[in-house]
Amino acid sequence: MLGRFQLNKRTKEGGEKAVALFEEALRLHPDYALPYVGLAAAFNQQSGMVRPSEVFPKSLAAIEKAPRLDPNLAEGHAAKGWTRMTFHWDWRGAEAVFQEALRLNPSYPFAHTFYATLLSCRRRFPEEIIQSELAAKLDPVSAGIGVSLGYL
Repeated sequence: MLGRFQLNKRTKEGGEKAVALFEEALRLHPDYALPYVGLAAAFNQQSGMVRPSEVFPKSLAAIEKAPRLDPNLAEGHAAKGWTRMTFHWDWRGAEAVFQEALRLNPSYPFAHTFYATLLSCRRRFPEEIIQSELAAKLDPVSAGIGVSLGYL
């Protein structure tokens, strides 16, 4: 929770604190998948503040572990899809992973907003709007989802 709180600040300092908190959680519970998802998200967010080549390999390393530890964790699949989309530019692969995340948990708002971003990149705007609005309905107070909805 504290890691996500810091991450949601969307600042360089918050991201750095989030990384430290997720790493501490993994030291205490190395077989728990969610801290790997949070760590990957923190590194992904930092890619807007430092060179992506510095943080995406760290994100990839973290996100590969979450689905192995818990293959039914939608958050892990959604984070993996985001990394595939933004680092590898593997839009087909990312779409399949986002759809798996949504199959596992259709109520996970960030799976919808990440998928909406991909749909926008692929110029599939009617589908993108549906996914963005679903994300906003599922988490109406999320600043990140609200920004994404407005941007898209």
